[in-house]
Amino acid sequence: MDDSSDLPEQRFAGKSGKYISTVGDKNKDYEIPTFGVLFQPLYMFLDTEDKPLTKGHYGYDSNTTKFVKHLDDMKAAFEAGRQ
Repeated sequence: MDDSSDLPEQRFAGKSGKYISTVGDKNKDYEIPTFGVLFQPLYMFLDTEDKPLTKGHYGYDSNTTKFVKHLDDMKAAFEAGRQ
C-alpha cells in the first residue's frame, strides 16, 4: 500500500474513480472495495474463485502460534471448499 513506484504505463481510473498511478494506489483500490478495510499488513486467504475463506480480517499479530493456527485453519477451510 505504501509502494509509491509508478505503474508501468498502466495508469487508470480505479473503482473509486480516483486516478491510479502507483503500485500502492492500485493495491488500495483493490483492498478497500473488496475487503472493506485498509490494514497493513492484511492477510486474506481466498478460494479458487477469489472469495475470502473467512469473513474476519487478520492483520499484524506478533503471536507466532496464533498466526500458525490461523494458517492451519485457512488451509483446512480451503481444502473443505475443494470437496
